Amino acid sequence: MKIVAFFGTKGGTGKSTLSHLLAYGASLHGQAALVVHTDAREPERHQGRPYHYFDGRDPGRLYALLERAKGTEAGLCVIDGAGNRPGLTATLAKAADLVLIPCGIGGQDAPLALADLEQIPAAWLIVNRWPTLPKHPRRPKAEAYIAQLPRERVLCRLGESAAADRFTESDRAPWTTPSARVTTAARALYRRIADQLAAQV
Repeated sequence: MKIVAFFGTKGGTGKSTLSHLLAYGASLHGQAALVVHTDAREPERHQGRPYHYFDGRDPGRLYALLERAKGTEAGLCVIDGAGNRPGLTATLAKAADLVLIPCGIGGQDAPLALADLEQIPAAWLIVNRWPTLPKHPRRPKAEAYIAQLPRERVLCRLGESAAADRFTESDRAPWTTPSARVTTAARALYRRIADQLAAQV
Protein backbone atom coordinates (compact mmCIF):
# COMPACT_ATOMS: atom_id res chain seq x y z
CA MET A 1 0.00 0.00 0.00
CA LYS A 2 1.38 3.42 -0.89
CA ILE A 3 1.21 6.02 1.90
CA VAL A 4 0.31 9.60 0.96
CA ALA A 5 0.23 12.26 3.68
CA PHE A 6 -1.36 15.70 3.68
CA PHE A 7 0.38 18.05 6.12
CA GLY A 8 0.43 21.75 6.95
CA THR A 9 0.43 23.90 10.06
CA LYS A 10 -2.35 26.19 8.83
CA GLY A 11 -5.93 25.09 9.32
CA GLY A 12 -8.51 25.41 6.56
CA THR A 13 -6.22 24.73 3.60
CA GLY A 14 -8.06 21.52 2.69
CA LYS A 15 -6.00 18.71 4.25
CA SER A 16 -9.07 16.74 5.34
CA THR A 17 -11.15 17.45 2.23
CA LEU A 18 -8.31 16.46 -0.10
CA SER A 19 -7.55 13.33 1.94
CA HIS A 20 -11.11 12.10 1.47
CA LEU A 21 -11.26 13.27 -2.16
CA LEU A 22 -8.10 11.30 -2.94
CA ALA A 23 -9.36 8.16 -1.19
CA TYR A 24 -12.65 8.44 -3.05
CA GLY A 25 -10.75 8.86 -6.33
CA ALA A 26 -8.72 5.75 -5.56
CA SER A 27 -11.90 3.77 -4.93
CA LEU A 28 -13.29 4.94 -8.29
CA HIS A 29 -10.18 3.45 -9.90
CA GLY A 30 -10.75 0.12 -8.18
CA GLN A 31 -8.12 0.63 -5.49
CA ALA A 32 -8.59 -0.18 -1.80
CA ALA A 33 -8.26 3.12 0.07
CA LEU A 34 -8.04 4.26 3.66
CA VAL A 35 -8.14 7.74 5.27
CA VAL A 36 -6.28 7.96 8.59
CA HIS A 37 -7.49 10.64 11.00
CA THR A 38 -4.61 12.02 13.12
CA ASP A 39 -6.06 15.29 14.42
CA ALA A 40 -6.62 15.59 18.17
CA ARG A 41 -10.31 16.37 17.60
CA GLU A 42 -12.94 13.63 17.60
CA PRO A 43 -13.16 11.89 14.18
CA GLU A 44 -16.30 12.06 12.08
CA ARG A 45 -18.71 9.14 11.63
CA HIS A 46 -19.00 7.74 8.13
CA GLN A 47 -21.52 5.23 6.80
CA GLY A 48 -20.99 3.05 3.76
CA ARG A 49 -18.36 5.10 1.96
CA PRO A 50 -16.37 3.23 -0.72
CA TYR A 51 -13.17 3.69 1.27
CA HIS A 52 -12.20 3.03 4.90
CA TYR A 53 -11.71 5.53 7.72
CA PHE A 54 -9.38 4.92 10.66
CA ASP A 55 -9.01 6.76 13.97
CA GLY A 56 -5.24 7.22 14.18
CA ARG A 57 -5.07 9.58 17.15
CA ASP A 58 -3.35 6.96 19.31
CA PRO A 59 0.31 6.68 18.17
CA GLY A 60 0.54 2.96 19.00
CA ARG A 61 -2.48 2.04 16.88
CA LEU A 62 -1.33 4.43 14.17
CA TYR A 63 2.16 2.98 13.82
CA ALA A 64 0.79 -0.56 13.84
CA LEU A 65 -1.59 0.39 11.02
CA LEU A 66 1.20 1.94 8.96
CA GLU A 67 3.31 -1.20 9.35
CA ARG A 68 0.39 -3.29 8.07
CA ALA A 69 -0.20 -0.83 5.22
CA LYS A 70 3.42 -1.04 4.11
CA GLY A 71 3.15 -4.82 4.03
CA THR A 72 0.07 -4.71 1.79
CA GLU A 73 0.82 -4.84 -1.93
CA ALA A 74 -2.03 -2.78 -3.42
CA GLY A 75 -4.08 0.20 -2.38
CA LEU A 76 -3.64 3.67 -0.93
CA CYS A 77 -3.32 4.82 2.68
CA VAL A 78 -4.02 8.56 3.01
CA ILE A 79 -2.93 10.35 6.17
CA ASP A 80 -5.03 13.37 7.09
CA GLY A 81 -2.24 15.18 8.94
CA ALA A 82 -2.91 17.20 12.06
CA GLY A 83 -1.68 20.77 12.12
CA ASN A 84 -1.75 20.68 15.93
CA ARG A 85 0.68 17.74 16.37
CA PRO A 86 4.05 18.81 14.87
CA GLY A 87 6.06 15.96 16.45
CA LEU A 88 3.73 13.40 14.92
CA THR A 89 3.93 15.14 11.54
CA ALA A 90 7.72 14.80 11.43
CA THR A 91 7.52 11.08 12.17
CA LEU A 92 4.72 10.40 9.68
CA ALA A 93 6.47 12.38 6.93
CA LYS A 94 9.35 9.91 7.10
CA ALA A 95 6.95 6.97 6.74
CA ALA A 96 5.07 8.42 3.76
CA ASP A 97 5.85 7.67 0.12
CA LEU A 98 4.55 11.13 -0.83
CA VAL A 99 3.96 14.23 1.31
CA LEU A 100 1.60 16.94 0.09
CA ILE A 101 1.15 20.44 1.55
CA PRO A 102 -2.12 22.12 0.50
CA CYS A 103 -1.90 25.89 0.08
CA GLY A 104 -4.80 28.32 -0.29
CA ILE A 105 -4.68 31.61 -2.17
CA GLY A 106 -4.99 34.22 0.56
CA GLY A 107 -3.94 35.46 3.96
CA GLN A 108 -0.83 33.74 5.26
CA ASP A 109 -1.29 30.57 3.20
CA ALA A 110 1.81 30.90 1.01
CA PRO A 111 4.29 31.98 3.73
CA LEU A 112 3.10 29.19 6.05
CA ALA A 113 3.22 26.62 3.23
CA LEU A 114 6.80 27.71 2.51
CA ALA A 115 7.68 27.27 6.19
CA ASP A 116 6.17 23.76 6.08
CA LEU A 117 8.15 22.99 2.92
CA GLU A 118 11.32 24.09 4.68
CA GLN A 119 10.59 21.51 7.39
CA ILE A 120 9.80 18.77 4.83
CA PRO A 121 11.88 19.64 1.71
CA ALA A 122 10.79 16.50 -0.17
CA ALA A 123 7.12 17.51 0.05
CA TRP A 124 5.06 18.85 -2.83
CA LEU A 125 2.68 21.82 -2.75
CA ILE A 126 -0.90 21.58 -3.95
CA VAL A 127 -2.55 24.92 -4.64
CA ASN A 128 -6.12 24.50 -3.45
CA ARG A 129 -9.33 26.42 -4.27
CA TRP A 130 -7.79 27.89 -7.39
CA PRO A 131 -10.11 30.18 -9.44
CA THR A 132 -10.09 28.12 -12.64
CA LEU A 133 -11.90 30.53 -14.96
CA PRO A 134 -9.34 32.80 -16.73
CA LYS A 135 -11.53 35.90 -16.19
CA HIS A 136 -12.40 35.10 -12.59
CA PRO A 137 -12.19 38.38 -10.59
CA ARG A 138 -9.85 36.74 -8.03
CA ARG A 139 -7.51 35.28 -10.65
CA PRO A 140 -4.96 38.15 -10.94
CA LYS A 141 -4.58 38.42 -7.17
CA ALA A 142 -4.28 34.63 -6.89
CA GLU A 143 -1.59 34.55 -9.60
CA ALA A 144 0.46 37.20 -7.81
CA TYR A 145 0.02 35.50 -4.48
CA ILE A 146 0.98 32.02 -5.65
CA ALA A 147 4.04 33.47 -7.43
CA GLN A 148 5.65 33.38 -3.96
CA LEU A 149 5.80 29.58 -4.20
CA PRO A 150 8.67 27.71 -5.89
CA ARG A 151 7.13 26.63 -9.20
CA GLU A 152 9.19 23.44 -9.32
CA ARG A 153 7.58 22.21 -6.05
CA VAL A 154 3.96 22.87 -7.07
CA LEU A 155 2.45 19.52 -8.05
CA CYS A 156 -0.90 20.86 -9.26
CA ARG A 157 -3.63 23.47 -8.85
CA LEU A 158 -7.10 22.35 -7.81
CA GLY A 159 -10.25 24.34 -8.50
CA GLU A 160 -12.85 25.37 -5.98
CA SER A 161 -15.58 22.88 -5.18
CA ALA A 162 -17.63 23.65 -2.11
CA ALA A 163 -19.51 20.38 -2.64
CA ALA A 164 -16.35 18.43 -1.79
CA ASP A 165 -16.44 19.84 1.75
CA ARG A 166 -19.21 17.37 2.58
CA PHE A 167 -16.50 14.67 2.72
CA THR A 168 -15.37 16.06 6.07
CA GLU A 169 -18.83 16.02 7.64
CA SER A 170 -20.36 13.12 9.52
CA ASP A 171 -22.84 11.17 7.41
CA ARG A 172 -26.34 11.67 8.79
CA ALA A 173 -27.58 9.10 6.30
CA PRO A 174 -25.85 6.28 4.39
CA TRP A 175 -23.40 7.32 1.69
CA THR A 176 -24.71 8.61 -1.61
CA THR A 177 -22.60 9.27 -4.70
CA PRO A 178 -21.35 12.89 -4.88
CA SER A 179 -22.03 15.19 -7.82
CA ALA A 180 -20.42 14.56 -11.20
CA ARG A 181 -18.15 17.57 -10.63
CA VAL A 182 -16.81 16.19 -7.35
CA THR A 183 -16.43 12.69 -8.81
CA THR A 184 -14.48 14.09 -11.78
CA ALA A 185 -12.22 16.06 -9.41
CA ALA A 186 -11.61 12.92 -7.32
CA ARG A 187 -10.65 10.86 -10.38
CA ALA A 188 -8.30 13.60 -11.62
CA LEU A 189 -6.62 14.03 -8.22
CA TYR A 190 -6.04 10.30 -7.89
CA ARG A 191 -4.55 10.08 -11.40
CA ARG A 192 -2.18 12.98 -10.66
CA ILE A 193 -1.03 11.44 -7.38
CA ALA A 194 -0.71 7.95 -8.92
CA ASP A 195 1.46 9.41 -11.71
CA GLN A 196 3.69 11.14 -9.16
CA LEU A 197 4.06 7.96 -7.11
CA ALA A 198 4.96 6.02 -10.25
CA ALA A 199 7.53 8.67 -11.24
CA GLN A 200 9.26 8.31 -7.85
CA VAL A 201 9.83 4.56 -8.19
